[in-house]
Amino acid sequence: MLIVNPDAGKCLLVDWKTNRIQRGEEEHLRKQYRPQIAAYWKAVAEITKQEVEAGIFVTATGEFVVYDASELETEWERLRALPADELTQVISTL
Repeated sequence: MLIVNPDAGKCLLVDWKTNRIQRGEEEHLRKQYRPQIAAYWKAVAEITKQEVEAGIFVTATGEFVVYDASELETEWERLRALPADELTQVISTL
């Protein structure tokens, strides 16, 4: 889901995750999906030219897990630098 506030120049990107986990295991999902959210974050920022906040909504626990923009930028740069075969491996694990 993408919520856009053009007057403020900001967007909120939310990806629903339906993994079956227990409360307290959200950090595992946060790490697992960081590459995917970083790619979405970068794409939305480039398309909208707006500041983007991003997170995952964990349906099993009802928790909204937020990513820091600097964390997503670092992850995006890591992904961008990967050789094609390693990037394919990262994508296949999501």
